[in-house]
Amino acid sequence: MSVNMPPVVFVDLYQVPAKSVLGRPSRRPQRWRWRAINGGNHRVLAVSSEAYVNEADCRAAIRQLFGTGTEVYLRRDGHDNQLLRFAQDS
Repeated sequence: MSVNMPPVVFVDLYQVPAKSVLGRPSRRPQRWRWRAINGGNHRVLAVSSEAYVNEADCRAAIRQLFGTGTEVYLRRDGHDNQLLRFAQDS
């Protein structure tokens, strides 16, 4: 008897260095970005096309990414994996 496991996606949350414009630091540096990785084959599925000013906005965007049949885990350096969403039964 085989058990169908829902797809698993790991999303890496990370910061990039703040950019400067004409030698001056940006007023609202957009440092937060994400990268989604397939849990089965570890290939990159998607990378954020925009950066986010704060971590909360970045996490909100991640929650909206994948269908309800996917389990989504957040990964960060120095932290345990955090389950953002359980897959819902269809």
